[in-house]
Amino acid sequence: MPRFPNVSEHAHSVSPRVYSDLEQRALANNDEIYPLHIGDTYRDPVAAAQAEHQLSAEHPGLHRYAPVHGEPSLIDAFLDYIDRRYEEALDRELVQVMSGATAGLSVVCQVLLEPGDEVLLPSPFWPLSRGIIATKGAVPVQVPFYTRLDERGFDVEAALEDAVTDRTVALYINTPNNPTGRVLCDATISSMLRVAKRHNLWVLCDEAYEEIYFDAEPPDAVWKRADVRDRTIAFHTLSKTYGFAGALVRRRLREMGPPMLHLGAPGPAQSGSREAGSSFSNMTRLSHASIEVEPGPVSVRHA
Repeated sequence: MPRFPNVSEHAHSVSPRVYSDLEQRALANNDEIYPLHIGDTYRDPVAAAQAEHQLSAEHPGLHRYAPVHGEPSLIDAFLDYIDRRYEEALDRELVQVMSGATAGLSVVCQVLLEPGDEVLLPSPFWPLSRGIIATKGAVPVQVPFYTRLDERGFDVEAALEDAVTDRTVALYINTPNNPTGRVLCDATISSMLRVAKRHNLWVLCDEAYEEIYFDAEPPDAVWKRADVRDRTIAFHTLSKTYGFAGALVRRRLREMGPPMLHLGAPGPAQSGSREAGSSFSNMTRLSHASIEVEPGPVSVRHA
C-alpha cells in the first residue's frame, strides 16, 4: 500500500471523468441537452415504492441489517420475474441481491480476479466496467466489437480469439449493449461463447438493459444456455428495468455452487424495490416502443 498522500497504481488507471468533455461540447452548441449517458430516470417511482411509504410499522426490522442473501420477498419477486420472462424455474440459492450495479460487478471481480489477469471487454462498453476491472489489478483488454459487426467479413470469433493470452480469465458480454443499443443475435453469442469454452473463461453477462428493446420479441438471455451456465454470472438491475435508479439494488444471478463474498443492499431499498417491481407492470414500459427522431425512424439491428 502506498504511503500518504499517494494512491495505488491501479487507481491511477481509472479516469474521474467519462463524459464531462463531451457534455461541455454539447452545451456549447445546444440550448438543451438530454443526459442519456447516465441511465437515470426522469420519473418518480410508483407511490408504493417511494421512501415516505416505507413505514416501520408495516415492515418490521426495516432499519436493521438486511439478510445477506437478500430480503426473501424480493428474491421471490425476482424468481417470479425470471419464470415469467424466461420460462426458467431457478433455485433461490442462485440469486444474490447486491447494493447496486457498480458494487455487484465490483464484488464479483474482487472474488474472481487476481492482479495481472485479463478480461476480454468488447467495445464500446459501459465505462465503469473497465475501471472496476482495473482497480482489482486486472487488465481490461478492449476489443473493438459492437461497431464492427456490420463490417463485411468481420469474424466475431477470430476477433476475440486474437485477444486471448495465457492470462485471460473472463469474457464480458453486454446485450442489449450500452451504449450502442445493439442486440446480439444467437450466432454472434454462440461465437463468443465458443471462445469462452475453448479457454475455460468465466462469462460475465451484463443484462441491465434486458427490458429495453424495440422488437416484437424480447432478447433471450445468455445465461440460459446449458453449456455455459456453470461458468456464467449474470447481472440484472432494477434501475433500468423499473426506472428505480435511486434504490441502488441489483440482482446477481450466479450459477456457482459455493457462496462468494456478499455485499447486501439496505433493507428499505430492497423493500421499495419489491413494491416497484410489482407495481410497474401497470405502467408504460419502454419495450415494444415505436420511436421516431428527425429525419426518420430509429433502426435497431441485430448482430
